[in-house]
Amino acid sequence: MRRMVDLSYILQNGMPVYPVPWSPAFEVTQLARHETEGRESRKIVVGTHCGTHIDAPRHFIPGGATVDQLPLEPFVGPATLIDFTDAKPMQEMGVSEFERRVGDQHIDRLVMRFDWSDHWSTSKYYSCQPYISEDAAHWLVKRRVQLLGMDTPQADSPKNGRGTKRDSPVHKILLEAGIIKLEYMTNLKALGTEQFELIALPLNIQEGDGSPVRCIGIIEGTGATEIAERHERSVRKFFARHGKSSLPAGEAAFSLRFLEQGVIDSFGLVTMITELEGELGVTFSAEDLQSYEFQTVGGLIAILNRLAGGG
Repeated sequence: MRRMVDLSYILQNGMPVYPVPWSPAFEVTQLARHETEGRESRKIVVGTHCGTHIDAPRHFIPGGATVDQLPLEPFVGPATLIDFTDAKPMQEMGVSEFERRVGDQHIDRLVMRFDWSDHWSTSKYYSCQPYISEDAAHWLVKRRVQLLGMDTPQADSPKNGRGTKRDSPVHKILLEAGIIKLEYMTNLKALGTEQFELIALPLNIQEGDGSPVRCIGIIEGTGATEIAERHERSVRKFFARHGKSSLPAGEAAFSLRFLEQGVIDSFGLVTMITELEGELGVTFSAEDLQSYEFQTVGGLIAILNRLAGGG
């Protein structure tokens, strides 16, 4: 069974917009009413980079392609979600960060998940976001990525705006190479999987340098075996990153009593619960956390399977 996840912000009066003069506030005004005109109609004022949107090359490249000139293929198709949720505010993501996460995969549509949408409607959303390095941007070009998505407002450092020595270099590298940038994504944690079908079609705006999109992730039905394998991968990934040691290979890991044997401490336990809930879209109950199952790696995976309906 297919599941659809909305990955775009609602366009509404008062919503955050990038704090520069050329990014107008979103406005919607009702012009016709059922009581008077017998119908409803509204006027909207919206910038080309308002809310969840794409950047066309013309945004930063003189003479670059505009929205109405772009092929449709990059906006629809298989996408891969890459986990950057351990990034700190204002942390630069370099080539090594991508190589460690992407490996040898060829990815046409790469979506970076920071969970930065948790800071939506705060000043931190724009001023402290993690970003990618210029070398990483060149790496993405060499890997022939067609579309780069993110749940941050941009790929550049917030310090590299207009009037600085380095005005938006990452934008220029990516857009010069024809890579579509999909910004202001949200709700990525609800996907619950790394592989999904992306739809992020822009409005067909003549000479458009960008456009708002209705961004959707589609997840195909997953069998119980695949769910269990995904949960095991997530648990192993957590211990590899945060545990005092990695888990043993194969089934030897399942009987490991991770807290009792000191693989993680109580602080790590809290981190594990938070990360697994966010990544897999599940919620542990008090009964789950106090159960005998929760003491071992195999029991933890079994709880995750049950919460996801996979066993």
